[in-house]
Amino acid sequence: MVCRAGELRPQTVGNLHWDAARKTAVIRVLDLADYGLAPAAAMRDVENTVVHELVHLELSSLPRTDASLAPEELAVSRLADALLKLERSE
Repeated sequence: MVCRAGELRPQTVGNLHWDAARKTAVIRVLDLADYGLAPAAAMRDVENTVVHELVHLELSSLPRTDASLAPEELAVSRLADALLKLERSE
């Protein structure tokens, strides 16, 4: 789902909301109109955001605590970066 900057938390370009019981998820990404980037760079960032949120979804069944949030975010970012590099043959 594409959304405007005011619909996301400050300093974010996307998020994920899932319902494990219903087996549904919604990924929201920043509208290209709100990016301060060239269209190609903005599209690349949207792709990064979607992959990042999909990794979060894959890991959503793991237990989460306040102490695990920062390490989880680091792991998600690294996994997403690795997947994108593989896909882009970088």
